[in-house]
Amino acid sequence: MEKDSEMIIRSICQDLYENLRHNSSAFSKIKSRRYLSKLKSYNKKTDGEHAEDIRDNIGILYKNYMVFSKKEEYENNADIILKIIKIYTELCNSIEQSKLGNVEKVALSKRKKIEKYITELEATYGGQTEKYIKKLTKKHCIGKQRKAIVALYKDKSKITATKKKEVLSILRGKVHKEEAVQDVKIMYNCLKAEYVFIRKEQDKIVEKKKYRFNQNFSDIEKLQRKALNNFRQLNFSIDPVQEIKADKNCLKYLDPFILNIFVQEEYLDYAKIYLKKINGNIDLRKEKLPFKIVYQIDENIKHGALTPTRNRIINILAQRAGLSIAEVRRVKTKSVKVPLKELKIG
Repeated sequence: MEKDSEMIIRSICQDLYENLRHNSSAFSKIKSRRYLSKLKSYNKKTDGEHAEDIRDNIGILYKNYMVFSKKEEYENNADIILKIIKIYTELCNSIEQSKLGNVEKVALSKRKKIEKYITELEATYGGQTEKYIKKLTKKHCIGKQRKAIVALYKDKSKITATKKKEVLSILRGKVHKEEAVQDVKIMYNCLKAEYVFIRKEQDKIVEKKKYRFNQNFSDIEKLQRKALNNFRQLNFSIDPVQEIKADKNCLKYLDPFILNIFVQEEYLDYAKIYLKKINGNIDLRKEKLPFKIVYQIDENIKHGALTPTRNRIINILAQRAGLSIAEVRRVKTKSVKVPLKELKIG
């Protein structure tokens, strides 16, 4: 089923790309809109389950078109390209909201029906429960979870009480919001002037990397521009600054090293959430973000692997981030010079 979905999405996007490249008639624009409509309908039909695949395929389509199309082609399809960017942005926003735990899994009308099924199933017992579960196997508003309920109904190895408990769990999972899971942590160590990237699965550390940057950096704004340009490449050549309508005054406090880590680890959505949080687009407590950022800052800027001036720059970025997106820990350390061996960024 997963492979079928990938093929459907890729096929629609390929047809759209071919139509944009090789047709220039008025009818071709109608066809392009139909392809875009198909992608939106498929995303809605699958309850956003394949939103990331659709987003990525649209992004690849856009990037390839911008590279290979001629000026006349682009001008002829300018309105369609704007629609493509709009749909891409909408998908990005819905994916981000899902990762932030802000998205209802089903529409309000469906949720009310499912909540009604939960109440009625809870009130049943014995033979009534079996009959009610059979009734639920025919309710299409439950979506893809209906198959799991059908399988439970047919399972002769489980007693009715167990079936009831599991069906209720399925229904409740359908209507409750998914909470954001903090599966990524980035820590800055002032003593070694390094960032530690940690990835977790089910609260267990499965990956840990150390990133070091050039300690002799002199122009933080240049590093910020470079990080944003790297992010743009990950974002399928769509400018993230324009996409989120970023304020240049807010971007002055962007930590280019953290953004580069998100980019190098290919965490597109986390990079956007980070950028939006710095820009003030997201009104959400840092504890509710899907990632955690911690700065370990020495109280004495003369200590650590960096010069006092560079320590002051990192301190300013940390203090600003501490207002909305990061945790800042003040420590006292001795001045130590550490050789650079790990991965470099910046």
